[in-house]
Amino acid sequence: MECTDLRKAVTNVQSEIESRVDYYQFERICDELQRALDREKQAQDLLNEQNNQLKSLTDILHQTQKERDFIQEKFNQIIQNEKHSKDKIQQLTKTHHQMDENVKRAEKAIRLVVRYDFNLLFY
Repeated sequence: MECTDLRKAVTNVQSEIESRVDYYQFERICDELQRALDREKQAQDLLNEQNNQLKSLTDILHQTQKERDFIQEKFNQIIQNEKHSKDKIQQLTKTHHQMDENVKRAEKAIRLVVRYDFNLLFY
C-alpha cells in the first residue's frame, strides 16, 4: 500500500508542478499587466485633460452667450431709440410744416390788413 500512496503523492506533486507558472512567464505577465496599467493611466490622464478643455470651452461658451445676449439687448435698445427718434423727427417735421403754414397765413393776413389800411388811407 505504501507504493500506491507513494505513486499518488508523486502524481499529486507532478500535477502541482505542472499547474504552476514558471517564474519567467510570471514576470512577462506582470510586465504586460504593468504596461496595460500604464496605458490605462495615460488614457485616464488624456480623458482628464480633455474634460478640463471641455469645461474651459463650456465656460467660454457661456460667457460668449452672456455677452451676445447683452449686445442683443443693447442693439434692441438702439433700434427702439432710433424708432423713437424717427417718430419725434416726423412729429417735429409735421409741427414745422404746420408752423410754416401758420406763418404764411399770418403773413397773408397781415398783407391784407396792410392793404386794407393802405386803401383806407388813400380812399
